[in-house]
Amino acid sequence: YSFSPVEEYTGKRLEDARINADLHRLFDWQRKFAKVDITGTAKVDGEDAYVVVFQPEKGSRSTEYYSAATYLLLKREGTVVSSTAGVELPYSIKFEDYRTIDGIKLPFRMIGENAGSGRSVTTITSVKHNEPIADKVFAARKP
Repeated sequence: YSFSPVEEYTGKRLEDARINADLHRLFDWQRKFAKVDITGTAKVDGEDAYVVVFQPEKGSRSTEYYSAATYLLLKREGTVVSSTAGVELPYSIKFEDYRTIDGIKLPFRMIGENAGSGRSVTTITSVKHNEPIADKVFAARKP
């Protein structure tokens, strides 16, 4: 993030980042997670949803809510672990405004909430697949 200090991830925080950065983590869920359970149903903003709990071997447990009508991800809940203090803070992210881009349904609005930074809304304005990206975009910032 451009608005927060540089933090080097270690331990559980690093494992959580690795798991969450994998765009295809659910395709290989049996290797990525020690346990996955469908625990029931719940309402997410009035919509029926399946509740799925993911427990990785080394990372933090998370709960995802999938629409019973469309099977799209509606919400994710979990904890963010501090690399240095070991404190776990709860978070939630809602996924909204799904649009089809090149045959792929993507959420164009995400609403995140956590105790550290409050409520944040991310709105995507456009998506382009397979566009070249300069390596410097991924270079580490200096502290």
